[in-house]
Amino acid sequence: MKYQIYSILVVLSWGLNFAVSKIGLTEVPPLLLLSIRFGLAGLIFLPFAKFDRNNLFPLFKIGLTLNVGHYGFAFVALSILPGSAVAVILQSQVPIAIVLSYLFLQEKLSFKQSLGIVFAIMGILLIYGIPELSSVGLFLGLLGSFCWGITQILMKKTPHINKATYIAGTHLLSAPFLLVLSFIFERQVDWGVVNFLSFGAVLFYQVIILSLSMALWQNLISNHGVNKISPFSLLQVVFAIAGTFFILHEPLTPPIFFGAGLTLMGVWFATMKRIENRIEFTLRAATIDDVEFIFGLRVETMKPFFKNTSGWNEVKEREKAGSALTNSKIVMIDRKKSGVIKVIPRSDELHLHQMQILPELQKKGIGTELIRQTIELSEQSRIPLTLFVMKNTPAKQLYEQFGFVVTHDFEHSFKMCRSPSQDV
Repeated sequence: MKYQIYSILVVLSWGLNFAVSKIGLTEVPPLLLLSIRFGLAGLIFLPFAKFDRNNLFPLFKIGLTLNVGHYGFAFVALSILPGSAVAVILQSQVPIAIVLSYLFLQEKLSFKQSLGIVFAIMGILLIYGIPELSSVGLFLGLLGSFCWGITQILMKKTPHINKATYIAGTHLLSAPFLLVLSFIFERQVDWGVVNFLSFGAVLFYQVIILSLSMALWQNLISNHGVNKISPFSLLQVVFAIAGTFFILHEPLTPPIFFGAGLTLMGVWFATMKRIENRIEFTLRAATIDDVEFIFGLRVETMKPFFKNTSGWNEVKEREKAGSALTNSKIVMIDRKKSGVIKVIPRSDELHLHQMQILPELQKKGIGTELIRQTIELSEQSRIPLTLFVMKNTPAKQLYEQFGFVVTHDFEHSFKMCRSPSQDV
């Protein structure tokens, strides 16, 4: 029951931020507020960041699309529209991201996801009937959702970056742009009339409370899995509407109520397929009794790729299955053996020696999560992570997404390496 309470508290903090932000916007204009917020948050996380020169440009792009684009358009819309309306409009970011992934990443679009997108559009069209709803504000909100979708594509193509580096990099690289845009487009602030108690409370909420809530959310995901935690995020729009109603006394009109309901239904349909596809697993130490399973798994998953190489050597592969058992973990799903991972620590590197998942459980996020966990070990040990990958398998592209680069090109395989983040 504890994780449910924590999940609800995190989403509550996100939902109430719409009302809190509206209060902050009465003191300073939106782009300036964001510039100060991101600048302060970036400085807080800077001592814990470990930058890699290869990651600076990806962080810069994400900072522009997320902090300048998504938050910039969303906060300007929030300064024009009721907070409850903006909360509903921004729910379109999930369907938009799915459509963009379909167009640019060739991800499959299911019937359920398509139905969800239709419901989300209907919900947004419904709130468009609110008399005080500005067409400009609606357009800016949708632009913010579009920028969020672009950010998701960039994130999928960005190598793994630890959380502190990600926050410090994206925030500090985007804050100056927001400050310049504020200077060009927004009114000059008369700081003599600013209520610093109110403004300071807003900054504390957005810099400290939201940062802590995001860290707690990531911890909940890590400990309890996407399937259990992600559905709670749908409560954000509910808390946002409740917050603007009780704190700002915004009216709860039928278009907002039913529009939010339709949009929530759309987001539910659009995201549930992805959540259902994620499978939770545990790891246990391998024993001598697991050798036959490891060998059989290698036969099932790897033998077909040996056709155009030097050939499958039964004896050698069986020896490989029984090697490095002390560094081997068995992937367990519902108490059933489902995969294996072998990570061998060496004096100058951490070597991902073997990783296989049963064919029927592939493309469920298991391999991706195993790679992430192994990268964390490499980062903590401050030594490179290496592996060999056969040329005729699609795994090379997956490893490249996590920042691995080819260091040696052999006849039938590549040796790849990912260096730990380095301080700039």
